[in-house]
Amino acid sequence: KPVACLRALGMSWAPKILVAVAAIVIASVLYDNNNPESVGFEWTRPPAADAVHDKSWVRTTEHFTSRGSQIEAWVYRPTNTAQPPPLVIMAPPLGLQKDFGMEKFASRFASRGLAVLLFDYRFFGGSEGEPRNFVSTSRQQEDWHAAIRYACNVTSPSLDGVNPRKIALWGAGLSGGHLIAVAADQANVKNENISAIVLQAPQVDGFATVMHGLQGPHVRSSRDALLLAVLGIKDLVLSFFGHNHYIPLASSSKLAIMHTVESDQYPSLAPSTPRGGWANKVPARTGVELIFYRPILKADQMPLPALVVYGEDDSLSPASAVERAASYMKHAELVKRPGGHISALFGKEADQVAEIEADFLVKHLLASKQ
Repeated sequence: KPVACLRALGMSWAPKILVAVAAIVIASVLYDNNNPESVGFEWTRPPAADAVHDKSWVRTTEHFTSRGSQIEAWVYRPTNTAQPPPLVIMAPPLGLQKDFGMEKFASRFASRGLAVLLFDYRFFGGSEGEPRNFVSTSRQQEDWHAAIRYACNVTSPSLDGVNPRKIALWGAGLSGGHLIAVAADQANVKNENISAIVLQAPQVDGFATVMHGLQGPHVRSSRDALLLAVLGIKDLVLSFFGHNHYIPLASSSKLAIMHTVESDQYPSLAPSTPRGGWANKVPARTGVELIFYRPILKADQMPLPALVVYGEDDSLSPASAVERAASYMKHAELVKRPGGHISALFGKEADQVAEIEADFLVKHLLASKQ
């Protein structure tokens, strides 16, 4: 109908396209204006955290800088090693924070003699940045590079006693996808301090995830996909004026970035008092960006040994896409497990998965420690 109306006006194709784009933008800005869930929230700077002591490690809160913003990190140091321990750098999955169960993996690695740097991305948790819960793939990759620079800087006082020449990277979900691109970039600049990476249910191909959602039993309707695009455009337009339009991060019953049955488990992962404050929502342009995010295209440029742990019934990181990405890597070890996206991180299998990953890290960091 819109095209027929434009044809009736006798307009050429170029003006028709401009008018159609303008109509979409105007409609998106006017859509969903009265939804109270679309409003963002303010950051509460968390108080300084006391050190946490365990029989085999101690955890302190440290900070480093990424693009002028202060990033908060938890540093785990093993207490049962005589030599400076290697370091594992970790970041949470899509939309989550370091206090959402990441401690289970970090403490397991530390108990095996590995130091850990577990950080929050900008806009999340204890890290600075506005708007809150803003997921930007380019900015999160910048945060990874900042964390690596911080770890490799032998003069970093907060990492005193850690071996900066033996580093591994660990990422789950979207963070796992980032690591494919980050590891390729680090290889290009000849950073020889990184020895291995662990990818847990990595989100490697946004387009494949969308197609999986449209075809599989988890089904996201094409109408929902269109609404996500409309709200994403709305949020993008509003961002130029200092405003944002939020939508749920995860829900099976509402329009959300992650719209599958297992997505309903996401909000329950938050602790009773999330560090810095947290809500189950993100700026809507996140959905548009993730569709076109395809770190799989850099998988063949990643020379490092990689452990890839994934679920055969993952509704958020399709197993077929993960296997395809791994096939492009030079040294990939695959561990396929039953279950979906979240169970390996927070389900009853988490302890077993953490031990498999710890074995891999010890093999590549401690067995050949310099």
